[in-house]
Amino acid sequence: MDPKQVFESLFHAENEAEVLATLAKNGLMAPVHWHDLGGMDNNFGIVSNQQQDATGALVEKIINSLDANLMAACFEAGINPEGAGAP
Repeated sequence: MDPKQVFESLFHAENEAEVLATLAKNGLMAPVHWHDLGGMDNNFGIVSNQQQDATGALVEKIINSLDANLMAACFEAGINPEGAGAP
């Protein structure tokens, strides 16, 4: 197994079937090669709650960064970000 070839094949895969075929071809389907995302065995709600398209995902990142800045400003000013006095 050449890691660079595996990467290239996965990177250029057009669908799930191609990904699975590449993993199987290179002996990477065994459970020993995988672990639960975040070390949590019950994380489907977190994973499935992500955006399905790239535009939505990018917009979500921008909104989240703005929210983080607003929350930081609240904390610096001693305001509860969940309270009535929050911006």
